[in-house]
Amino acid sequence: MKLLGDILRQYRIEKGISQKDLATQIEVDYSFLCKVEKNEKKISLDKLEKIAAFMEVNYDDLKICFYSEKILNIFSKESTAFTQKTLNKLMESYNV
Repeated sequence: MKLLGDILRQYRIEKGISQKDLATQIEVDYSFLCKVEKNEKKISLDKLEKIAAFMEVNYDDLKICFYSEKILNIFSKESTAFTQKTLNKLMESYNV
């Protein structure tokens, strides 16, 4: 699975946007954005929404990656079977 920072960097490069321009658009320091793209720092949903709008990419797709990373981090020390069982119960409780 690609990490969010990798995906953001890929989109940015495909769109021909510099890190400096993107950082300015979403009102963060250039160094912070560099760390986000290196997966060293996490970005907020608020900033992620600004990135999606500026780069004209699907915000829901970025949110899926954002939350997936959080979930995988929570279950990083658990077995795949336990993780799957837990996520299935969660989905059942929300009638998904």
